[in-house]
Amino acid sequence: MRTTTEKALPRESPRRCHECFPEVSPQAFFMRKRFVQSQMSVVDRFLRTQQLPRDRYVDWGLPAEKVVFRGVRAAARAIGARQDDASGTGLRSSANSAT
Repeated sequence: MRTTTEKALPRESPRRCHECFPEVSPQAFFMRKRFVQSQMSVVDRFLRTQQLPRDRYVDWGLPAEKVVFRGVRAAARAIGARQDDASGTGLRSSANSAT
């Protein structure tokens, strides 16, 4: 979202970001994006519960196969199953058993 007009932007750019935050150089915005993308590159999968943020992440440069869209309930089930697998017991804890 653009702070000066409150209009949603179709895509970001260092120049457009600088227009709203003139104290930050376009080069700093570019380097920030590159840094964040490099950190995100080591993540196996991003789970999004809304389609719009998923599409924005893909537009921003994340590989589409790493950004998975699932509804809130499906995402909660996937997270619960992953926690079960990580515990090694195959059993849910009492905190997670109220599903």
